[in-house]
Amino acid sequence: MLFIFDMGGVVANHTNVIPSIAEHLEINEKKFFKLAGQNWINLLCGKISSRQFWEYFSNKIFRNIEIDLFEKFFRPTLNQEIIEIIKELREKNCIVCGTNTIEIHYQIHLKNGDYRFFDHVYASHQLGFAKPEPRFYQYIEDKERIGLDRIIFIDDTLENVIAARKIGIKSIHFVDTYSLKNTLTNYSHVNGHKII
Repeated sequence: MLFIFDMGGVVANHTNVIPSIAEHLEINEKKFFKLAGQNWINLLCGKISSRQFWEYFSNKIFRNIEIDLFEKFFRPTLNQEIIEIIKELREKNCIVCGTNTIEIHYQIHLKNGDYRFFDHVYASHQLGFAKPEPRFYQYIEDKERIGLDRIIFIDDTLENVIAARKIGIKSIHFVDTYSLKNTLTNYSHVNGHKII
């Protein structure tokens, strides 16, 4: 079996920097995304850099933002209970990370060694497209050379889970570790393969 784990909100905590950035800029989150517009997606897909994002954003907010706020407020910590699940699953399965992220966050995770538990990492800013686009999941399927019926996807964002289910991937909406363990127990035998 192939397991695709989302990073932020599942494997790592304290990864959502938007509330802190919005507070720092004295705006709300809705206003942040309105001002960011398409540039937010462009950043996630690696089409622009953080520096370019803040240049565009500065012009929108009429305020010069000289430092990378995405770096300033990013302080991820690993969910150790999830790491233990990954280690157990990895004994008999392939485990990859499928994450919507930006370059600076990716580099911080790399520096911290946060990706060492995965066989491969698929990051939106490197692929050029992001969840919930179907091609995000299909790209991983192609690269891993495994059928959709042998993939289990785990993400804390319901929109991403629904998108994966629509193309035939068994998907788990992550709410907490306890619920995930129970759901994985129900998947204890998928297509005759013991997964945990």
